[in-house]
Amino acid sequence: MLEDLFEWASASNLGSSVLWLHGPAGAGKSAIAQSLCQKLETHGRLGASFFFKRGHPSRGHAKKLFPTLAYQIAFALPELAPVISQAVVQNLSVLDRSLATQLQTLIIQPCRQTIPGRIFTIVIDGLDECEDPQVQQEVLRSIDHAIHEGSFPLRLLIASRPEPHIREIFLGALKRFHCLLNINQSFEDVRKYLRDEFNRIRREHSGTMAVIRLPWPSSKIINNLVEKSSGYFIYASTVIKFIDDKDFRPTERLAVIIGMAEPTFGAPFTALDQLYTQILSEIPIRPQLLKILAVIGAQLTLSAGHIEQLLELEPGDTRLVLRGLHSVINIPDKEDDGYWDGADGGLEEFLFLEQDIFPHHATFCDFLQDRTRAGIFYVDSSSHRVALCHDILNAFSYKHKDPSRHLRGHVAWYLDRRAFQCIASAEPTPDLVTQLHSFNPDFLFNHLYMDSNEIINLILNWLKTSQPLPEDSIQLWEDYRFMCHCDAKWSNHEEVRIARKSRDYYCQVLSQALPTLVKILQAVESIPLDGSSVLFKIHILLDLSWEELKTAICPLQSLAVHDREGCTTEPSVALNPTLFPAHLDSILWDLTCGSLRVILRILKGELERYMA
Repeated sequence: MLEDLFEWASASNLGSSVLWLHGPAGAGKSAIAQSLCQKLETHGRLGASFFFKRGHPSRGHAKKLFPTLAYQIAFALPELAPVISQAVVQNLSVLDRSLATQLQTLIIQPCRQTIPGRIFTIVIDGLDECEDPQVQQEVLRSIDHAIHEGSFPLRLLIASRPEPHIREIFLGALKRFHCLLNINQSFEDVRKYLRDEFNRIRREHSGTMAVIRLPWPSSKIINNLVEKSSGYFIYASTVIKFIDDKDFRPTERLAVIIGMAEPTFGAPFTALDQLYTQILSEIPIRPQLLKILAVIGAQLTLSAGHIEQLLELEPGDTRLVLRGLHSVINIPDKEDDGYWDGADGGLEEFLFLEQDIFPHHATFCDFLQDRTRAGIFYVDSSSHRVALCHDILNAFSYKHKDPSRHLRGHVAWYLDRRAFQCIASAEPTPDLVTQLHSFNPDFLFNHLYMDSNEIINLILNWLKTSQPLPEDSIQLWEDYRFMCHCDAKWSNHEEVRIARKSRDYYCQVLSQALPTLVKILQAVESIPLDGSSVLFKIHILLDLSWEELKTAICPLQSLAVHDREGCTTEPSVALNPTLFPAHLDSILWDLTCGSLRVILRILKGELERYMA
C-alpha cells in the first residue's frame, strides 16, 4: 500500500489530485499515513501533514488545520515562506475567515504563484476525528472549491473512516477529482506483527520467560489470535500491550486471552469488545472506575491530577484505579511529569506540567459509549451524563480561592468545548439549571480552547429545552452573548463609521452611561492587544466583577439596531473617538496599579498564573 501511495504522490501526470485512504477503526490508517509522511520527507516530497486527534485541544478541531499546514509548507519549501507571510500581512483577518478562504489564501494561491509544476503532498489523517461532522464536510467542500477554482498545485491524501457524511462528499462533489484506496483486512501482516512482538516480549521479560519452552506461543495460538483480529491491527496491538505488562508474567496474561470465550459472528468488533470487557473486568473499585471511564468516554482529555479535581477524588486515586489498564489507556508514569522553567513560553504556561490520560485508540471510547457493546461498563447513560455534568458545573463554579491548586492550574481551565457538549447532551434537570447559576464567567471569557459564542449558543439551546423555562438563566446567557460580541469587536479595535443623522442618538445613549462604562471604554482603548479577551483583562486589572461589567455594558444593546438605511450599527460604535474622547492619564494609572496588584497576588500564590 505504501508503494502504491508513494507512486501516486510522485507521478507527474495523474488524473486525481486527491486520494481518500479509508478503512474501519483500527485498520492501520494512521500508521500508513505516518510511514508515508516519513518516506515523502526523505525524498523531499512532503509539503505538510496534520493528524486530527479526537478531544485534543488543538488537533481535535479544524480551526488550525490550514494555518498549520501553511506554516509547515513555508518551512519545507523556503521559496513559499515570503509569499505566505505576505498573504497574512495583507489580510490579518484570514485566520478568522472560512476554511475555504484560508485554504485559498494561505496555500493554493501561494503555491500557484511560486512553484508551478512542482509536485508535493499534503497528508490529512483522521478527518473523522475532527469534532464536528459538519466541519469535516466543510473541509472537503473547501478542497472541492479550490479544485474548481483552477489548477490544483498539490497532491492531497485524506485518511478517515468511511463515515456516511464523508463518503457523501467523496462520492458527490469530489467524485471526479479523487481516487480511493481501501485498507483491506491484512491477516498475514497481523501474523507477522504478532510473531515479532512475542519474540520481543520473550527477550525483554527474560527473568520470567527463561524456562518457557519454544515455540512460545504455539502456531495454533497465533493462528487463533489472527482469526480473532479479523485482520485489523487494533485487536492485535491491544493483545500485545495487555501481555507486555511488566507487572505480570506474559504466560499468565496470554492464558487470560486464550481463556476468553470464542466471539460470536455478526458485529465487526466482537472479539475486540470481549477483549476490552476482559481487561476492564480485572480492575476492582468499580464505582470509581466507572466515574473515571465516563470522563475518558466523553473525551475530556485531562491529566490524572485534574481528573481527581474534577471528580473530587483523593490524590493518586486515578493512577491506582486505572492500574492494569495500560493496554487500552495511556497512563503516564509520575516521573514523566516535569517542571517548566519559563524559558520558552508565556504566562499562559504552568510551572507544573502533567501529561494527559487518553485511550490508545478511538475504538475504546466507541466501546464505552455503546450500551450493547460495553454492558456493565457503559458510561453514556442518562445517569452517568447527569453525574458528570454536576462535576463539570462544580468545576466551572470555582472562584480561585485554593492556593494549593494555583501551581497546577484548576481543572476548569483545561475543560474545552466537549465539557459543554456533555452539559448540552444531558437532561436539563432543575438541579443542573440551578447549579449553572454559580458558573464563573472567567472560564468563558478567558479560555484558550473555546469559541465563547459557540459555547453560549450550546448552553442557551440547552436551557430552552428545560421546563419550565428558566427565564432568568436564559437572559443571563443572552447578556453573556452580547458581552462576547462586544469583546470581539473591542479586542480588534475595529474602525467604526457613524452616519451623521445617528450621531445625536449615540451621544444621548453614551451621555447617560454609567461611570463604569466610561471607565471600561477608556480601558479598551488603552490595553495592548495580544489576541486574548479585553473584557477579561478589564475584569482583572480594574477589579470589576462580571455583574458590574454586565450592568454597564448590556445597555449598549440599544445601539445594535437597524437604522433607516438598513445598516446594522455595532456596539463598538461607542469607541468612536469623535463621540467619546479617551482620558488616558487616569485610566493608565488605574491599569498600572491593577497590573502591579495582579503580579503581587500571583507571586504570593493568591492567584493562578493563568489569571495573568
